[in-house]
Amino acid sequence: MIQALQQPITFDELGEWLPEISKCCYELHRSVIVEMPKPRGKHSKVSGNLAYEVGSVICQANLPYLIPKDCMIVRFGFI
Repeated sequence: MIQALQQPITFDELGEWLPEISKCCYELHRSVIVEMPKPRGKHSKVSGNLAYEVGSVICQANLPYLIPKDCMIVRFGFI
């Protein structure tokens, strides 16, 4: 079977394409969408602990920020 090559997309196009609800996570690597499994086990525990610790600091500093469960993260200076 021949697979068609994906056309490169931008970060903004990825944002428009992302489904609201999905069993997977998606990342943009070299302008191509890559399906990634959601974190489980140790990875899930680490992300939960990190969100708790960062959230605690945010609350103590009385800052208007929150830690969303799912979000889009962009490396600063990347775009």
